[in-house]
Amino acid sequence: MFIKHSSKIKPVVIPDAGIKDTSMKILTAGKGNYILRKFTVKKNGHTPLHKHSWEHEVYVTQGNGLLQYKKGKKLFNSKLTAGTVVYIKPFEMHQFLNNNKKDFEFLCIVPGKK
Repeated sequence: MFIKHSSKIKPVVIPDAGIKDTSMKILTAGKGNYILRKFTVKKNGHTPLHKHSWEHEVYVTQGNGLLQYKKGKKLFNSKLTAGTVVYIKPFEMHQFLNNNKKDFEFLCIVPGKK
């Protein structure tokens, strides 16, 4: 069993040029088959537009943001609000953006063993 308050976990610097004003806390790395992460995207911040070979599940906990994603060569935007759930398949191009004044926060679950 693992119990810890998230305020005791330090944010990780994500070494990627495509990221702006975004921090991540790795909440459960090495504790099981999945990793639970918490992202905070500040005003005008974003994650990179990227894809990878694993799926992930997202739950928006605070604020409003956008999920930008590609289908074929076309780019789409979907508004996200607190309580929104997102499933992203492997190899889907995606990006999270905050175009609001308040922080946009979400939990993201990814496989621990990729």
